Amino acid sequence: MKVLILVSNSTFYPSNLIVPFIKKTWGKDKRVDTIYYEGGGEEVTFKNNVLKLDVSSTSEKVNEKGIKAFRWVLENRDFDFVFRCTTTTYLNIDRLLRFLDDKKTKNFFCGPVDYYPPLNIPQDQKIMFVSGAGCFFSKDVLETFMQNIEKYDESLNDDVGISKLLISDLGIKVTEGYRQDFYDGYPFMNNIDFSNYHFRFKLSPNYYPRYLEIITLLSIHVRRKLIDRAIYAPIIWIVDTFLFLLFRLFRLFNLNFVKYKSESIFNKLKKLVVQLAQKTPILVKINKSLKNR
Repeated sequence: MKVLILVSNSTFYPSNLIVPFIKKTWGKDKRVDTIYYEGGGEEVTFKNNVLKLDVSSTSEKVNEKGIKAFRWVLENRDFDFVFRCTTTTYLNIDRLLRFLDDKKTKNFFCGPVDYYPPLNIPQDQKIMFVSGAGCFFSKDVLETFMQNIEKYDESLNDDVGISKLLISDLGIKVTEGYRQDFYDGYPFMNNIDFSNYHFRFKLSPNYYPRYLEIITLLSIHVRRKLIDRAIYAPIIWIVDTFLFLLFRLFRLFNLNFVKYKSESIFNKLKKLVVQLAQKTPILVKINKSLKNR
């Protein structure tokens, strides 16, 4: 079984910071072939496992960048499965290979399932899609996708567009995958389910600085190796507590968090002022007078 890991990279922050740490942790496992693809090149080049594509590295070109990467690996790499993920990823390669061990190498499209758009509308009006944060394709499914690329809807996010073509238009069945997400600060040891093959960490939704994602990646890597060594449990607990508090402290000085809190406090004060004004007779009288004028 040959497995290719295809990491969607960016030349911008925070991806450009985290990739070197991926390469030093799960990315150096030789049992899989790992390629980091990114835009920003004048021509297509491949060096040191980095696939540089002749497309802009901006978010507007994510769809085109993914398609070019798919085409390149089909033409230049031998594999049974490809797992595409983002840089906000830690992979347990042992578990990933074990997960694939009994899977057929044909007609396999797999990952956590979601629905688009995320609105309160009937389910039959939504598009079922496999999350692009981490999904598997067997080689034949990827070939089928590229053979029908003219039907691909580029107006959709790339994972939604890919899934719409494969599932809705071509009838490819989905095998549901799984992952564990860490969005709210530093995860304690007992909150990590090490039976997973895929861990995702993205701190921006809760206003933590994203450079802290490097610490999350390294801590998962170290703790996974020490999980069966009970002697290290007290040390891990102390380090976890320290890093948990450090994450909270760094968030306090994050400008995005300060802005969010300021707006929240301002809105609460505004609501309080309105409520007080509505309960104060003299202010109610003045308000009515102004409305009449």
